[in-house]
Amino acid sequence: MPISTVDYVAFAAPLELAAAQAYQAAVDGGTLDAAWTAQAQTFLGHHQDAVTQMAALIPPSVTEKPNPVPDEDLVKGPVAAAAAAGDQNAALTVLGGVEDLLTATHLAGLGEIDEQTFAKAVAQVLATESQHVVAIGLALGTDPATLTPAQASVDGAAEIPN
Repeated sequence: MPISTVDYVAFAAPLELAAAQAYQAAVDGGTLDAAWTAQAQTFLGHHQDAVTQMAALIPPSVTEKPNPVPDEDLVKGPVAAAAAAGDQNAALTVLGGVEDLLTATHLAGLGEIDEQTFAKAVAQVLATESQHVVAIGLALGTDPATLTPAQASVDGAAEIPN
């Protein structure tokens, strides 16, 4: 069933905001080295930019725009885990899991979005977050072939509302 731009923003923006919080929690936790602290801050900005970019494409005719807050389940799970991570690898593992969730979700959402320009914007977000997956995976020693499969999967995607 197609999903409108406004409904997708209402659904996806909380996930993106929670991802930004997870990166901030990892930075604040002090387990990341200087290079990964800088990278985490960049990735955090990408997630905030995704929310801004998607929200900007809500048609002006929509009078009741979503006012997203970070997804409660992600805040209780990965955000808390990133804050509590005991070392850099543990923090990156949590952040990689968040990125996997987001990429699978946006990939699944592309087939449901009913507006072409908005779908292109989500595809751009997906591409950026896919790069996050690869960067984190390489830092954790994951085989590049595993990180760049011939066919992407939507396994682990958040359920897109109907």
